[in-house]
Amino acid sequence: MSNRLPQLGIQRHGVTIRYYNTNGGNGSAKTLQPIDNGTIYVTIETMVDIREYNDRGGRSPFREWYDGLNSDAARKVTTALYRVGLGNFSNAKSVGAGVYECKINFGPGYRVYFGKEGEQTVILLGGGTKQRQQNDIKLALERWQDYKQRKKQQKEKKEE
Repeated sequence: MSNRLPQLGIQRHGVTIRYYNTNGGNGSAKTLQPIDNGTIYVTIETMVDIREYNDRGGRSPFREWYDGLNSDAARKVTTALYRVGLGNFSNAKSVGAGVYECKINFGPGYRVYFGKEGEQTVILLGGGTKQRQQNDIKLALERWQDYKQRKKQQKEKKEE
């Protein structure tokens, strides 16, 4: 029904992700360690698991939309989703029925639509622009209903 988002497709658009190390632990403040030619690395752990909704045919509407973006737009979307992954929902607002719209102030006004499954999991439902906003919201609401219905059916089947 959903799958883990593999680094949000960042590699395809030429963005390098670095994995960082720090020392510290047991609740203490972590200190930065310079590694590799004086570059400072920091550990950033995602707080929210980001997954993609897959329709009954197994396709991901978000992935299809994302893969059609140019590299600049894809970087902006990736950055917005990275922030969501850290628990920063400041650019997201509810559009009803458990669906949220994350507004990205770039180009034609990109938007990413998602549902929240608890506080730790986000299900990406699709993306779009300001121009198609009402249609995109309608589709996101339908996808979220489908996701919840199939999840409920799976749970009931498991209990049998």
